[in-house]
Amino acid sequence: MKSLLLTVFLLLGMSWNLTAQVGNEQVIRIDKFNPGNFPKNAGVRYKSTFKVEIVNINPFRAKGAVTYDPTTYEFEISFQQILDFLKPPLPTMSSAMEVSIDSFENVVTPVVVIDSKFPDNFFRFEAAAEKVKETATLRKELEAYVNKELFIADVPQFKKEIERYANLLSIDAIKENFLLLQSTYAKLDNSNSETKDYYRSNWQEAEKIYEELLSDSHRDKIYKDGREAFRIHQIAENSSYSYVGESHQALGDEILIKPELKCCKEDTVIHRFPEFSVKTTHKLRVNVSAGYLLSFVADHDYAELHENQEPVGVKQLEKELLSHSIGTLVHALYDFGTPVEYGLSSGLSYNNNKKINFFLGASAAFLQKNQLVLTAGVSFVNVKRLDTSNLDENLRFSTSDKEIKYLERYRPGPFIGLTYNLIKK
Repeated sequence: MKSLLLTVFLLLGMSWNLTAQVGNEQVIRIDKFNPGNFPKNAGVRYKSTFKVEIVNINPFRAKGAVTYDPTTYEFEISFQQILDFLKPPLPTMSSAMEVSIDSFENVVTPVVVIDSKFPDNFFRFEAAAEKVKETATLRKELEAYVNKELFIADVPQFKKEIERYANLLSIDAIKENFLLLQSTYAKLDNSNSETKDYYRSNWQEAEKIYEELLSDSHRDKIYKDGREAFRIHQIAENSSYSYVGESHQALGDEILIKPELKCCKEDTVIHRFPEFSVKTTHKLRVNVSAGYLLSFVADHDYAELHENQEPVGVKQLEKELLSHSIGTLVHALYDFGTPVEYGLSSGLSYNNNKKINFFLGASAAFLQKNQLVLTAGVSFVNVKRLDTSNLDENLRFSTSDKEIKYLERYRPGPFIGLTYNLIKK
């Protein structure tokens, strides 16, 4: 259809450069945290290339975009705070002895001196054990943190928090925790048998904890957690937190874009952004419109002039200055990237006598899709003009033929038109 309409323009002697200039590649940015900047009726140069960029993507959850309300977790507790939390008021030596006698009826007060530092050493051992146990908890907290939000609002803070976890779960930190556990256990293990027997429940608990935490399976799991934390930290540091699609050439009048996010591990869609359209600019568009055409040229109407009730000549009636018609125009409009498109137009209409009129002019197209067109130019209207073959110079009949005769002529004149685009873009 457009090729046919373009041929009409060429036949009318109109020409236009159909090749649009290829501009620099444009990036259309989608920012979840700035909805006011979300692309709406965006425009790109026709035949140029553009990319769609979605920013603030959580690389641990999605391939695409990011929305995130940052929450800072503070898990760092000083060693002294752990001791204060775990350690009840230490009993005096006499009270400890009394408790022991009440608890164990068959225990006889030993002759050998009992190590009074055993309770302190036991609480330090428990604190060291908690730091080893904390590794598994930190790993779960880290995984929950990186998978909590689909979009990341503050990428630097996100990286900083992951780094904090990674440092707590580093291989060096894990080794340090194990060494602390072993050193605090050594002080308990070096106690004499009477002391161990006196603090039997504490000593049995320490042995159980030590055997469990330093087992091969537990050690392997802890070091595996540390390696996983390192991997997560590397991903956090090296990810771009954005998605940039492949370059696409802007062809056609309008391009509908449907941005979405897919799960990292599979292609299931987990988030859809609002659809939006990209309009191509700097392009020649061929359209058809229909509407009202007003020409500043009209018919000349005459009536018989009578004397003694006999026709003796003709007289001109009130002279018409305007011709009204409903017609169709074909437009070649060029989009300069502005709200209004400009171009050339030609078309035709039928007058009251069912004669064809022709129009040629310049146009400006308005409204959202440039469907309202204002045109001005020259028209060639088929109008009636008096045939003077049977009249003299005073418009009196000069022959026996006393009939008003007209000739049809195409007369040029300015015109204006207001038409509506019939082709949907």
